[in-house]
Order: sequence, then C-alpha cells, then structure tokens
Amino acid sequence: MDGRSIKQAALELGMSEHTLRFYEKAGIIAQVERNSSGYRSYSNRDLEILKFALRLRQTAMPLEQIKHYLHLLREDAEPETRLHLLLEHLERIEGSIQALEEAKTLLEYKVGLYHKTLASPVLTGE
Repeated sequence: MDGRSIKQAALELGMSEHTLRFYEKAGIIAQVERNSSGYRSYSNRDLEILKFALRLRQTAMPLEQIKHYLHLLREDAEPETRLHLLLEHLERIEGSIQALEEAKTLLEYKVGLYHKTLASPVLTGE
C-alpha cells in the first residue's frame, strides 16, 4: 500500500505525527509528496528510509551522521563511501556492546554478593 497519510505513517512507524514531522524537517527523508488535497502522502520508500534511520538512531548514531549517510544514498554516492561510514559506526557499536557486557558482568557479580549477604542466617535471624 503506497501513499499513507501522516497518521497512518506515524502509526506504522510507532511514533507521533509530531516526531514524524521532525524527521522530515531534519532532512531524514526528502520532501514528502502531497496528495491532491495538499496532505502529506508517505510512500513505501519514505517509510523504508525512516525505518532504517530509526534503527540507526537506536544504535546511538548521531542525527547529523544519519543525514549524511542518507544524503550519500540519495546522491547515489560510491558504495564504498557509504560502506565506510557504516563500518565506522559498526565499530563504535561493537565497542559499546563490549563496554556494556563488562558493566553487566560487574553488576551480576555485585547482585550475587547482595543475594549471598541477604540470604545469610545472621541477617535473617535464623
């Protein structure tokens, strides 16, 4: 189904209409087509781009970098240029995952200590 209203597009993307307008104004998607009544009409391509941009945002990619990548895509820049940008970001994600895994391990250790302490017969009055 092509040509969704802003309400339909926002619902499909799981965001508010206000947020969808923000992404449009920020230049994440090219100028959205308007129907004969002047209302926004989001194409399948618009939604595909927005879904990908939202995934990139979930990985903490800065909005300016997302815009740069999408600009390269729209301008049909060399695939190597786009690939390089994505590979750099992938390296940052992998570093973040490693840091989170280390923090998780530490937290699990601390929680285990608390469980042992709280289960101690001295503290429970047994």
